[in-house]
Amino acid sequence: MEIESKFRTLIDVFNESLAEIKSPDKICLEIIRADREESLTFRQLKAGSRDFAVWMIQSQGIRVGDKIAIVGKNRTDWDIALWGVILAGAIPVLIDPERPVEGVINHLRHTDSKLDCYGRRLSGYRIPAGIEGFYRKTRHSFHRNDHL
Repeated sequence: MEIESKFRTLIDVFNESLAEIKSPDKICLEIIRADREESLTFRQLKAGSRDFAVWMIQSQGIRVGDKIAIVGKNRTDWDIALWGVILAGAIPVLIDPERPVEGVINHLRHTDSKLDCYGRRLSGYRIPAGIEGFYRKTRHSFHRNDHL
């Protein structure tokens, strides 16, 4: 039995799904925690993801197939970064910052990423001691508030 897919790529899923949204200012993602609340509309997701993709391609020289490390907690920025990487044709490498520092550093060392994304300046989020020094010494890192 063969199943025919409606979409060919994740980029098709993103573009065609957002094109069908009747109210782009409707919330598509809401995160509610004891220490913070965040929301993201379909319009913000589309614009932020596309802006990030364009920035990576034009300013950072990211090409199809390049690996982009995304280190971050469950935040709205994570969705923008993930879809931006996909729209740029790059490969997202998702890294959990809650792992022990050595595990995160080891993952980054073996990722061969062209760009690392993490939310260093976002409220309530701190890169664990030891990781930030690794970023500065070995990679160009994107901090969401530097661009978006």
